[in-house]
Amino acid sequence: MSAPTPRTWREVLEWPAGEQLSVERIEARYLRLASIADPDQPTGSAEAKAELDNAYVEARRELAHG
Repeated sequence: MSAPTPRTWREVLEWPAGEQLSVERIEARYLRLASIADPDQPTGSAEAKAELDNAYVEARRELAHG
């Protein structure tokens, strides 16, 4: 059985199609979702937080490299 296809950072951060990238928007969306994904919350898990953290890094990388 193969592993599931990883989600893109846009899927993880629930980024609306066509929305302009900016540091402020990426950080705001990350912080909102981090409170949900936090392993200490009933809605969160270590896996969800790790996926979110990776998505944040990828989004910032894309913004930096255009």
